[in-house]
Amino acid sequence: MCNICQTATYCATTARTLEKAIQRDIKQIYADQVNFETEEEAFNTVAAQCLSVLVLGINTRLDVAFQEMIKIRWDTIETTGDECPYVSIVRNVLRDCGPRLAKNLTEVDFDYFCDKMVHAFVPRFHENLFKLKK
Repeated sequence: MCNICQTATYCATTARTLEKAIQRDIKQIYADQVNFETEEEAFNTVAAQCLSVLVLGINTRLDVAFQEMIKIRWDTIETTGDECPYVSIVRNVLRDCGPRLAKNLTEVDFDYFCDKMVHAFVPRFHENLFKLKK
């Protein structure tokens, strides 16, 4: 998925560069007719969809953590102490995926991925907190 994302990002940038080069090299009366905006947007859409798939994949791996969170008998815990099993699962998933994604995505794509991940994780965590009240 990272390779597809990087390829799509590269193609979007190349389309923009190619458009400018063609506009510069052809007769001025035709330059305004050269427009790769649609192609550039299509490649950017593919890249965004790849990042969404990566977020979905990590969220799927976090299902187990949320199931563990709901199983805990919070009313029987009297003191704080060791880490809860669900926290360990979340940490392990993020430690496994985070560095690999950072290495295989551009900085901009990784930032976008992180934003999307937070926007997916926080509401889900919040939703599971409310399940604990029942």
